[in-house]
Amino acid sequence: MSLEQQLSEHFRRAADSLCPPPDRLARVVQRGRRRRAAQGGVIALVAVTAALAVPALVGSLGPARSVSAKSSGPATVSGSPTDASSGDAAALPARGFVASGPRYSSLEELVAAGHLILTATVEDVLAAGSEGPPGEEISHLDTVVRVGEVWKGSAPGATVTVRTLELAFAGPNAKEWRQHGERVVLFLSPSTENEGLYIPAKVNYNQTIYVVTDDDLLATFPDDELAQRVAAMTLPQLRRTVRQG
Repeated sequence: MSLEQQLSEHFRRAADSLCPPPDRLARVVQRGRRRRAAQGGVIALVAVTAALAVPALVGSLGPARSVSAKSSGPATVSGSPTDASSGDAAALPARGFVASGPRYSSLEELVAAGHLILTATVEDVLAAGSEGPPGEEISHLDTVVRVGEVWKGSAPGATVTVRTLELAFAGPNAKEWRQHGERVVLFLSPSTENEGLYIPAKVNYNQTIYVVTDDDLLATFPDDELAQRVAAMTLPQLRRTVRQG
């Protein structure tokens, strides 16, 4: 083959690669259509699968819940000082927390930790201010109780003021006791930060306060094991055990 023929053949092949003959072009187009059709089928299958899977996933997760449901701010005490005691526990926010010191494994340990153990009746609940940076304030309540029987220690007078975190008993598993007229058994320690005030014994909220109905006891945190054992006793039984300890 001459050089001219070689060049001609080279240019023909180059032209064919850029613009193939009609029959070859038709075959290429047909193959392309088949490929797109196959891809379309896969895409459609994926779309159908997703359409079926999404409702199933949503159904398994249950109904949607609004984030704003968790955005309620801290409880506040407004109006007269006794407003905090006018409602029941449901009136307080459901996002209460437990601020607890050491857990006691026995009633003997609890009695040993309490400087003042007594029965009392709630007379008043007062807002006691808050502390902490803006937006993260921690509020307190002062609960004034009238002394009934003193089982251990010495009461400072006819009444005792117990300072607690405002939301400490606002959780779904807690029993709110800071209400006017509520009879309680209290295991207390003197506050080291506020002279004249008392706090739950060594700042243990879970095991130190019990509501009294007749001679029956109700734990303010009924999920606690020791609190359950104490609440299973009658008031006379608990009185006798504390005084003997």
